[in-house]
Amino acid sequence: MFIYTFLISVCIFGAISQTTQAAPSNERLDDDQYDINITLSHQVLKENPKLWQVCTGVKMERAEEYIVAFRAIYQKGIVHHLSAHVCGAPYSDGPYWDCTLHDHICADMGSWYPIDEWGRGANDWILPPDTGVVIGGRYGGKYIVLQVHRKDDFANYIETATVPVSGMTLTVQRSRPQYEVGQLVLGNYGKLPAGVENYTTDSSCPWTRPQPIRLLAYSLHAHNLGKCVSGYLIKDGKWIEIGRGNPAYPEYRFSVWPRNMYVNTGDIMASRCLYSNPGDKEVKFGYQHEDEMCNVYLHYAFPYGLDQSYRHMDCGQDAETYHWEDHFRDIPADSTRPDGNTDQARAGLFRSADY
Repeated sequence: MFIYTFLISVCIFGAISQTTQAAPSNERLDDDQYDINITLSHQVLKENPKLWQVCTGVKMERAEEYIVAFRAIYQKGIVHHLSAHVCGAPYSDGPYWDCTLHDHICADMGSWYPIDEWGRGANDWILPPDTGVVIGGRYGGKYIVLQVHRKDDFANYIETATVPVSGMTLTVQRSRPQYEVGQLVLGNYGKLPAGVENYTTDSSCPWTRPQPIRLLAYSLHAHNLGKCVSGYLIKDGKWIEIGRGNPAYPEYRFSVWPRNMYVNTGDIMASRCLYSNPGDKEVKFGYQHEDEMCNVYLHYAFPYGLDQSYRHMDCGQDAETYHWEDHFRDIPADSTRPDGNTDQARAGLFRSADY
């Protein structure tokens, strides 16, 4: 995978001690929906302080079910990011495992696709009516794997934590929705040069599938050097802003469902990031905490039953060699401005994330 969707260190550590995690628990909401909690005990992190990424998984009950809401369970100071993934089988059948390496999430990464990402004290995400993330069915993928990315100084907060676990509450629906939910990730690979200010990295890809999709939500992500992230839909040369903002703010999933944004064959989705790297070392794009990222996560709806490939797509370009100016005209002047009339501003996110 060339898109660095998750923050992963490449160090390999020794054996993990066997501390029991908090078991997943189900709460019935009505005849059609129930909540399932997938959590990891903070005791696991405490006893394995060298682990950056820890995974745990749960097998879903029925042949096919549909996730319709994601809610984070976290303690300020302990969790940096949480992400949820679908697997045909988890990488390990233990209660938890080291998933510092990206290919240690699922036993067969060919069956893997990400379904949600949470970070920086972000909001819950409730899907629009008659949409859902499909689990199981004709494509397999009956396991949900939770990946917990701890913070650097997590140990300072564990003893006083009021929440003993980190994880997600998933609302699962039994009845089939009309539309499935997929995810497209716009981003970069390569490296960020040393000693640069106001440096931009770009990406874009056309929608080549015959079936149109409807955008549901987006979120913006970069690491420590990122100053602005923006995403656009380009239709017949016209730029339509999906969203832009400061990646240091809470990583909200902002809904665009009410805007009726459809992506048709030939339309282009594009992303841009603004960076400042005053240091004397180049920084590569990658999974490690000290690497950089430029990701726009786009969640979208498509009719139920289409090919599995609609469920997840990556779009990546070389950070040093790919530039919008070589391909497009009428580039928005505010594509590198995180302020102004943005979803972040309307949500009152005027501060760096305190989580």
